[in-house]
Amino acid sequence: RIAALLLEWSRIICCQYNVAVKDLMNSFTDGTAFCSLIHFYHPMLLPKKEFLGTKPIVQKISSGVAVVGSSCLKSGEYESQNLSLAKGRVSKLGGIPELFAGIDPFHPQQEKSFVIGISYLFSRLTETREEVVAAFSIQ
Repeated sequence: RIAALLLEWSRIICCQYNVAVKDLMNSFTDGTAFCSLIHFYHPMLLPKKEFLGTKPIVQKISSGVAVVGSSCLKSGEYESQNLSLAKGRVSKLGGIPELFAGIDPFHPQQEKSFVIGISYLFSRLTETREEVVAAFSIQ
């Protein structure tokens, strides 16, 4: 039941960023869904331009390098960038266990691990929204 509610919550928010969430495991492995959730609750903590638009239509070429806009990324670099970005911003919120340590886009964990991590994320994002806005306003 909790997993179904978290999935629905994630879908509702992530669809506003054109990020498809089909499940609580594979849809989160590239970090974009995590970034979308963080931005929704804390846009000053994670500006949209830092994670959206970094993965336009990717054209793979024979050398194993993907051409992305005017830059080239090796396979997996995009995933690492968004996961690192989400991890860094989540650590600034505090109160959330190490969520992303074992996430590997090429070797996903069990869904239970993602459900637990997303549960902590939901709790922290919703309880800190007003605190973070106030802190940024003071600065």
